[in-house]
Amino acid sequence: MSDKETNFVSHLTELRQRLIHSLIFLIILFGISYYFSDHIYGFLVEPYASAVKNDDIERRLIFTALQETFMTYIKVSFFAAFFATSPFILIQVWKFIAPGLYKHEKKAIMPYLILTPILFFLGGMLVYYLIMPLAIKFFLSFESTGASTNLPIQLEAKVNEYLSLVMKLIFAFGLSFQLPIVLSLLARVGFIDAKFLKERRYKWIRKQFRNKSKFVVFDVPLLFEKDNIKKYDRIITMICSEKIQMTRVLKRNGWDEKRFELTKKQQLEEREKKKLADIIINTDRGKRYVYNKITNILKKSAATKTRTNYEIVYNFKK
Repeated sequence: MSDKETNFVSHLTELRQRLIHSLIFLIILFGISYYFSDHIYGFLVEPYASAVKNDDIERRLIFTALQETFMTYIKVSFFAAFFATSPFILIQVWKFIAPGLYKHEKKAIMPYLILTPILFFLGGMLVYYLIMPLAIKFFLSFESTGASTNLPIQLEAKVNEYLSLVMKLIFAFGLSFQLPIVLSLLARVGFIDAKFLKERRYKWIRKQFRNKSKFVVFDVPLLFEKDNIKKYDRIITMICSEKIQMTRVLKRNGWDEKRFELTKKQQLEEREKKKLADIIINTDRGKRYVYNKITNILKKSAATKTRTNYEIVYNFKK
């Protein structure tokens, strides 16, 4: 057997060992998770329990198949075990590929291996603490007392269906939180760059006009500070009193007066924005006024386009 074949076999043997170690670790954690499966499921049910605790009617979770609760606990246990095993699997992957990398390549890859589970965890936390409570309240709003539907419409949530919804949302948001890592990796290896992403936006705009869209509306944060205002036919600036602006901003998570003042100093002054804007809308006058104002502006803009589609698309391509 040649040296090349020997090296290949040794690599396969090492890969096999690391896969076996990962599988054993997963099985052990699965057993531990199954022992605490009712507690884990109770943790996942907490957003639903919190959302309905003040309801006048008694809420419960039901199962309609004999094996449904057992299979749900199996799924919960595997879900928890896989979630906990992920860092160990990443470590095994790193130990397998690291010997074949140069020092600078190791330094480049290491941050991604660390950030991957952290970002996935943050995506799951977002689902648990924000998305699920909002989604539950939204779906419960479709219940009916029967006044208009002849019979009352009331939720009887199933054990496995609730778990499936939670798991799908956690995985969906966890994977979506990997997008910065994927884009960064693709940029590092040269597959994409800022020019490529700009080209994608250009193609999207061109597609809208090909589909005979009358106009395209962009919501651009820090438009005057960071973007090229010449790209746009009309610039609409929303203004309001500083007191109302602060009240609205402070309702956002993670914002306080200090951060508000610091951000405001970095922005262009309002009088300068007014000079650069084509249209100014004062949002102090309420949602209905703003809605009607924007509707009228869009109607007029569609009827009085100042540039050809080619000129608009070309400006975004530059």
